Formats: sequence, C-alpha cells, structure tokens
Amino acid sequence: MKILSISDLITNSSSEVFCIITPEAKSMVEDIFEVFDNIFGYNQEYGVTPVISMNSDCVSIDLPYNLLQYSEFFRAGVEKIMSDYFTSFKIEYPN
Repeated sequence: MKILSISDLITNSSSEVFCIITPEAKSMVEDIFEVFDNIFGYNQEYGVTPVISMNSDCVSIDLPYNLLQYSEFFRAGVEKIMSDYFTSFKIEYPN
C-alpha cells in the first residue's frame, strides 16, 4: 500500500485507502479537500469514520474496515459530489 501521509506511519489504523482523487489542476487540491472535509466534519477519527487527507497533488479518503461493506454507496457519493463541484479530475480506487 502506498503511504499517503505521515499519519499512515504514526497510526496503526483499522482503515484503508478507499479512493484517491487527483485533479488536473493542482490548485484544486485544497478545494476538493474542503468539500469532503465539510461533508465528513471535523470529528474524523481513524478506524471510526471516513478520514480525508490532502497531499500536494491529491486528496485521499480512507474508510474504516467496518464501513467497507458500504463501499458502493461511498463510491456513488464521491463520484456525484466530484461531478457536481469539479471538472477534470481522476478518481482511483486502489482496492
């Protein structure tokens, strides 16, 4: 698994990377992060809730293992939100 943030090294979380969103324009990374951060709120906790992480060129969403059974729901939501707010992006689902 690719390490996306320092928190991946520090925490031994019970979650995994659900998706990686890479905009064509790197200037949009922070905007994408803010949209999903507002949706999932400020109480994000590894292993309990979806967690949004921002890197210099992408945004990742980690899902705790107990939510992986709802991955199709989250996938549809991520794709809808991205298409409503942004253009020119790529979404990868590593697993």
